[in-house]
Formats: sequence, structure tokens, C-alpha cells
Amino acid sequence: MLSSCRDDFFEVNKPSWLGESIYDQLVEGYTDSEGKKYSFTVYIKLIEDIGYREVLERTGSKTLFVSDDTAFERFFQSNAWGVKSYEELSMAQKRLILNSSMINNAYLIELMSSTEGPVEGLAIRRPTALSILDSIPMEKGSDLPAEPVWDFYRDKGIRLLKDNTPVPMIHFLQKQLDYAGITDDDLSVIFNGFTRRKNDAHIFGNRVVVRDITCKNGYINILENVLIPPSNMAEVIRKAPETTIFSSMLERFAAPFYDGSATMQYRLLNPEFNDSIFVKRYYAERSGTASGSNLTSPKGIGQSGYLEFDPGWNNYRMNNTTTMDIDMGTMFVPEDNILRKFFYEGGGKFLIERYGSIENIPTDRIDDLLRNHMKSTFLGSIPRRFPEILDDGKEPMGISKGDVVKSYVANNGVIFVTNKVYAPASFVAVTAPALVNEQMKIFNWGVDLLQYNAYLLSMDSYYSFMVPTDRTEGYDSIVNKGMMYIDPVSLAKVQPEVFKFWWNGRATSVADRVRATAYKYDPLTGEVGDSIRPVTPAEIRDRLDDIIDNHIIVGNIEGGRAFYQTKNGGFVKITGSGVGMKIQGGGNLETGIAPAVSKIYDQTKATNGRGNGKTYVLTSPVQTPFKSVFKILSETPEFSEFFKLLQGNDEATEAESKLYDIFVKDKSYAGIDLNVKFFNTYHYSVYVPTNEAVLEAIANGLPTWDMIKAEGDQDRKTAMTEKLVNFLRYHFQDNSVFIDGSTSALNRYETAAYNKTDVNKSYYKLYTKVTPSGMTIYSNPDDASTAVQVTMKPGLYNIMAREYKFNNGDPQRATQIETSSYAVIHQINKVLLYTKDQLKN
Repeated sequence: MLSSCRDDFFEVNKPSWLGESIYDQLVEGYTDSEGKKYSFTVYIKLIEDIGYREVLERTGSKTLFVSDDTAFERFFQSNAWGVKSYEELSMAQKRLILNSSMINNAYLIELMSSTEGPVEGLAIRRPTALSILDSIPMEKGSDLPAEPVWDFYRDKGIRLLKDNTPVPMIHFLQKQLDYAGITDDDLSVIFNGFTRRKNDAHIFGNRVVVRDITCKNGYINILENVLIPPSNMAEVIRKAPETTIFSSMLERFAAPFYDGSATMQYRLLNPEFNDSIFVKRYYAERSGTASGSNLTSPKGIGQSGYLEFDPGWNNYRMNNTTTMDIDMGTMFVPEDNILRKFFYEGGGKFLIERYGSIENIPTDRIDDLLRNHMKSTFLGSIPRRFPEILDDGKEPMGISKGDVVKSYVANNGVIFVTNKVYAPASFVAVTAPALVNEQMKIFNWGVDLLQYNAYLLSMDSYYSFMVPTDRTEGYDSIVNKGMMYIDPVSLAKVQPEVFKFWWNGRATSVADRVRATAYKYDPLTGEVGDSIRPVTPAEIRDRLDDIIDNHIIVGNIEGGRAFYQTKNGGFVKITGSGVGMKIQGGGNLETGIAPAVSKIYDQTKATNGRGNGKTYVLTSPVQTPFKSVFKILSETPEFSEFFKLLQGNDEATEAESKLYDIFVKDKSYAGIDLNVKFFNTYHYSVYVPTNEAVLEAIANGLPTWDMIKAEGDQDRKTAMTEKLVNFLRYHFQDNSVFIDGSTSALNRYETAAYNKTDVNKSYYKLYTKVTPSGMTIYSNPDDASTAVQVTMKPGLYNIMAREYKFNNGDPQRATQIETSSYAVIHQINKVLLYTKDQLKN
């Protein structure tokens, strides 16, 4: 015998533990375990007026957070809407109350904090039944942001969604609090002093007084008060009376975007509707758009200023790999009077001095301040973790619970209103002057686009940051002057070039704001000719990367020394101090151009309480050396005998050349001429004996290439070659050591000479000691007889060199600097020997 299945099985054979439908249970009312009765007349009216009775009476799987009649009585006595009775509620308000209290799934309270897996305690938010189409308000022109992008709607208004992503409910449940480590003290700050008992459940800040009433189509939970869900963080801040200044800054990043999907859906539901619906979005790195960001205007124009995330994004996600239910955002919003004082008397005063008012500060200047007050994770920003929150310079922000004067819980995060402004590192770091100076736009663009901010915003270091202006002095013949730069890549080509970098303020893309034009350049005369081509974007970024890297020095360049090392590994020579001081790289010394300091910005912690160094405004860029070690030695008569030995054996086989040559030409990465084979991306010292010292060494047994070529015995020939090459390599030392007016300890360095007697195949060492008047080099610091002196002859010591490797073996086709190394060359009075009998063996 067969029997059929029935869809209404549980209705006919209802278990004793299963209650009525949600609707019937509400009609019946509820009496709790202590005998307290709850009636739901008003809530039932909501259900019936919206047409939801049948859904809640028979079908579906829902979880409701309802308010009883007593709660509604209190609500009608005082509420933000100003309604005094049920009859005064609009249909949109009725939908908001009902749908925001409903989840389209059946959950026991203790399971609401679980995510798929399941992982208990991970979820903090759930989407509700509230639809963005429940209410499409007509926004009046007077309520729109002041930015020009809104002007078209200023007179006629606009149908505007504050966001078009699902509206969530935030719940604070015991398992979730335990999992995230949120304490009652944290919640007291978040909810402005309220107290809770263990195992209490809250929806936003509304306590659940009765939980898990089991019905045949879901669960009912009774709230202490009527649930009016808060809006997103942007809207909460906009409406809060104490945060109008911060809101006005946020609103400058908002724009109306047409929402075709919402318009079509709303027209299907309301055939008489013939208007267009727009959504308010904020220019932000993370947004609810399909691409995950929103960096262009409604007309597709790229924005140079943008927020950390869209504060109006209901469905906020911390990143592309997480879901909306496990976290939300946090914003620290200073009170109006605190912000006003910051801008007109405190750390933001430099912006007012430059732009006149808060409203006039460009968005790409104010965004750092806003971003610093926006934190991507609520769970990482709860009050007990305030000391761990970092600013944009990866330093503790210094937030304390005492800074918080009020808190708001929005649907996508928590807002802490503070009595303190947390200035971003970019406002106090050495990059700050470039942020607002109209003549430093090129460097500011490069620092930002090439991501030097992460380095230069660190408050752990002291930086000397050299910034050439956008107009280099000394090139008056070129119309519309820009930042002039002799291009090292072009010096290996038939036609050398000077690049003129210039600011293109009309570019729609931020990446295209800096452009460059190449001009003919004569290295012999220094003359600049006609323009010959536009410089490609890839070349612009490559050269600016190299330029900026050589304009950063860790440490104080006014410390009394003459030479300081740049971040890139090169060196600059300092002459003088203060305004007017000269800062020259090797290229400047070669051309005779001396960049001068026209202004110094003191961004030090000692002066300002927070900071990381000084900014030096230069009249022209620092240029690194154009000449290689090969070039300098080849054109200096005093180095001729040593250079002759370095050139190698012109009769060597390919295998011998590969093994013994010191100067080489890389077939894959061309340089300006020949490079030292064993130089890597580092800095070195080259010690060149006088011609007389080299000849004396030859007389004492040092073989020459002519002697080697004349030798008939191959074993003897190889031994002589190795002896000569190792002798030469001993004059090349790791680390550039300058005679710079300071005194050093006795320092040990490795050379390029192999110690074949060492089973570990180590390199021979040199020891140097620098004094204000010279340098002494020892092969054995315990034996004074091994001392060799730098001759200190003008022009024959502290000579800077740079060896380039470009991105092509053919220098005519090279376009970028692949890598490079630096060297300083000193003439010494004797040859260097790693053993006393080295020449005799």
C-alpha cells in the first residue's frame, strides 16, 4: 500500500513544541516565564498595512525582532521623526520599521553569530528584509553637497538613494563578543555608557528582552524598544549636530551616479513613475561598485583625492576576500570646535595659510586627514585596542578612551566622536611642504604615485628630503620652463637628451599629470637644443623613481660632514649650511651646476612635537654621476699606469677574458661605456696608486700584460695573470668611504681580491681610518708599515662615479635604468698589498 506526501504535514500533525505561525503568535500575544504579557497590536497593523500577513501567517522562514505595544507607546511620545501616533506614520516609515526588523531566514539567537562552516561567533551583521526600493526620497537641492557635480540638481532636486546595497542589521551576541574579545567596557564606550549582563543580546543598541519564540515558520524575538535602524556612517555623521565640519569635508567626495537597475525595478513596481534614480557614492579606494573601487566621477574623470572606503556603503566589506557579515568600518570624527581649532591654530594651519579656508583645501590635500580617521576594521578598533591603532605612517595614533565624547552605531560601522584630531603623518612629515606647494607638484606626484609615502611617512627615522622646484633655474632659453634633468640613459646614445618634466594640470588621469619633453643636449658644451620627442610615461616613472631615490637621505645633512649617502646608495656633497647651502651629486660636480637650498621646512619632532626631519627646497635637481670608473680612470693622466693594467690582456681568449677581465660590457644590460665586472647594486671605493707607485711595483715583481703575453709557459702565464688580477682587485673595496671632515674608527671592509689560502674562499680585507685631513688604509692594522695614504691632491680624491645597467644590451634601444652601482675614487701614495711578499711570489 502506498501513501502520498503532503505539503501541509506539519499543519495537520503539528508537534507539541511547535508554536503557531508568526502572525498567529503575534495576534495571540505572548506571556513570558515570569508572567509578563506582551501584546503586538501596532506591529500587527504594520504587517497588514504592508501586505505581509499571508507571508507571516502561512509560509516563509523568518526571524523577527518585534516591539510590543508598550514600546510603541514610548516611541510615539518621543522619536526622531516627530510622529505622535500610528496614523502619522508614512508608508515608507512603516516599511522601514517592519522590514528592518525581519531576517529572511530562521535563526535561533545563539546561531545568528555563526557563519558558514560553521564558525561560531564570527558574524556581527546580517542582511535584513529592507529593500532599497522601500523608499526613494526626493532630495531637495538645498540638502545636496556643495560640490559642482551636484549643481544640475540644485533647483529641481534628485531621486537619490543613499546607497544601493542591502541594508544590514548589527547584532551584539555573547558568542560573537567572546570570539572577538569585545568586553562590556568596550560596549559601554560604543553605546555611551550603557551596561549589559552576560548573555544579553542586542540589535544595534536595542536589547532583546524575550528570545527564540518558536513558530512553525520561524522565530520571534521581542525588543525592549522600537527598532529604527540607523543609516550608514556618512549619513549619521551628516545629521549629527557636532560633526558638521567633518561631514562637509566628506561630502566633497560624494557624487550622484545614475542607477539604471534601481530605476527599472522601481518603474516595474510603480508604473506611474517616470523619473530617474541616482545613488550617492563617495570617491573611495574600496566601494560597493562592481570594480570594488570608485575613483572616477559620473563623467569618467579620474579623481586625485579619494577616501579609504565609501562611508555610505551599507554592505561594507573590509576587503575583496571577506564577506560583509564578519566586520565593519570605524571612523574617528573630531567635534566641530576641535577641528576648527586644528585648522586655524594647530597642525592644519599650513593648509589654511595656503588655501584660505577649509572649503578651499583641494580634495587631494584633505583626503589624507580623512583617511587617517577611517579604519577598515571595527574588530581591530574596539576601545580596548585603541592603543594598537596605527596612523598612515604606521605609528600609534595615540587614541585613548578619554578622547571619545560620544559614539554612534551605524549600519556599516561605528563612529567615535572625539575631542582630538589625529593629524596624518603626511601633515607633519618631510613630504608635507610638497603636499601644498604649487612649485613642488612634480615631486609630490612622484612621491605618491611611486609609493614613497610609505617610507617617508615613518616617524621612526630622521630624513633630509631634498625637493627641487617644478622650474629649474639656469635654463632660461627654454620656453615654459620645467624641472630639467640630464638623462643618463641617453648619454650612451648618438643623441644625448635633457628631459624637461612639467605639470599637466588638465590631464583627466592622475597618472598622466606629469609629462616630460626630451631636448637635444651637448655634454661637451652643456648646451640644450630643440625639443625632439615626448618622453614616454614608462620613462617618466623610471627616471623620477631614480631621482626621488637620490633626494632622500636618512639623517641630518647639517651635521658637519661634507658627504652624505642617499637612499639609492649614491652620495651628495654639502657645501655651506642653511639657506644658500649647495647640495651636489656627482653629475652636478661634473657639469658645474650647484643646486642651492632656497628654503628649509623644519618638520622635526623637536620643533613640532611630531615629525621626521627637514625638507630642503632646491633650485635644481641633484644629478648623480654620469661618469663610470672606467671613464674617470681613462681620462685622468695621474691614473694612467693603473688604468693600463686594468684594461686587461688584448690577446686573451674568450674564456680568459670572462675569467680575468675587470672592465666588461654586458651584452644584455648596456651601460654608458664599460662597467666593473664585480660591481653589484651597491657602493664601493676604488684606490688608485700614483703612476710612480705602480711603476715601482712593476720593478719589484708585479707582472704587466706585456710580460704575460711574452711568457711561453702556459702554467707560468696563468700564475702571472692571477697574480696581477688579484693585485688589481685588492684596490676595489666594498663600501664607499669619503674624506668628509669627520673622524672615523678603524673600519674593516672586504675587497674584490680572493684569499686562495682560505678554505672558505674568503676575500682579503682592508682597514681604513678617516680624519678631517685625510685617510689611511691598512692591509694589517697591527702593522704600521702597511699604511697607505690618500694623496689629498685636489681633484684626485673623493671623485664620485656611477655605473649603470640599462634595460637593453643595445644602448640605442635602452629606455630605463635597470640597476646601478656607485663608487668613490681616491689616489693613494703606494700600492696596496695583502701580504708583504706578494710581489716577489
